[in-house]
Amino acid sequence: MLHAVQPAPVSGFSAPPDSDPWLSLEAAAQLAGDLHPTTLRRAIKAKRLRAVRINGGRVFRLRRSWVDSWLLGSAE
Repeated sequence: MLHAVQPAPVSGFSAPPDSDPWLSLEAAAQLAGDLHPTTLRRAIKAKRLRAVRINGGRVFRLRRSWVDSWLLGSAE
């Protein structure tokens, strides 16, 4: 059986915090200025806001940068 080898930590080094974290729909709605999650769902459905589905259900995850782009009107 093969086992993954973990690299040894480098002394004095810490990885930078994730500057573009994954957000739940509710967290993204709050970040966007206390919008209702349904507002974000509608933007996702209209392809104005980028999101990914989790487990093929109604659960979405969004990157903070995607929410910021949507708020600025330049969502991909």
